[in-house]
Amino acid sequence: MKALIFGSAALLSLSGCSSEVDKCVAEWDKANPGPDNGGDYCEPLYRDYETGKCEKYKSRTKADVRADVRLQCLRASK
Repeated sequence: MKALIFGSAALLSLSGCSSEVDKCVAEWDKANPGPDNGGDYCEPLYRDYETGKCEKYKSRTKADVRADVRLQCLRASK
């Protein structure tokens, strides 16, 4: 029962920030167009200069990066 109450309280406290977080993620989406499943998202230092592709184990999908961006936006909104 306590978990249900604390979970509800956490959801209510986060719901006020959701529009701000959604705007932040939408701005990132606008700045990073492309397919979700391309799998070629990485930090510039892990991108090969000649081919423009990410290193073998550093490549991520856009959905993975978007989840990290959402978390960063949530942290920044507090």
